[in-house]
Amino acid sequence: MASPEAIDWVARIDRELEPLQDSWQRLLRGIEAAREAWRPHLEAWRQLSDAFVAARDRGDFRSLRLRLRLTVWMVQQINNAKDNPSHRKARAWLMVQQLTPKQIAELLPYMVMDMGDLRVPKRKGRPRRTAASTLEMVERLDRRINDTGELPTTAARRLLVECGFRGETLKGKADHLVREWKNRAFKSR
Repeated sequence: MASPEAIDWVARIDRELEPLQDSWQRLLRGIEAAREAWRPHLEAWRQLSDAFVAARDRGDFRSLRLRLRLTVWMVQQINNAKDNPSHRKARAWLMVQQLTPKQIAELLPYMVMDMGDLRVPKRKGRPRRTAASTLEMVERLDRRINDTGELPTTAARRLLVECGFRGETLKGKADHLVREWKNRAFKSR
């Protein structure tokens, strides 16, 4: 039979290990959540890889390459249309942007018959400026980082929460604010 000191020693080790076991369970849940979040991307990558292997085996890699180039060109036109929505050809690309590349490729002959040249030029002129309110927030962020010593993204998030911003887009707004802060700091050198 074990002595009382041995039982006390084992109980103490169990108490010390309890937080580690809890954190291990949280870590496992986080790993599982990350695995589930990445599963669609990995599946899409696997399908693309399988398509390349199948095309190579069939000997029609050239047609696959042409379809990929067509898809890249269509995406470029859609992005140009988003950047230059006032152009007369942009409306057609903005209307078909929610379709799949195969559906757009089926519509391309009709678009060519209707419009002729389908290219949307890149936006000309000066790049868009940062809004004055954003510049004010950047100055406040700079003061906060210098005063508190917080990391830029943390400081930006807390500043935005103090200003009343909430919701899922908070991190994106904070990242944008940090990018503007970095650009301003880089230009002032």
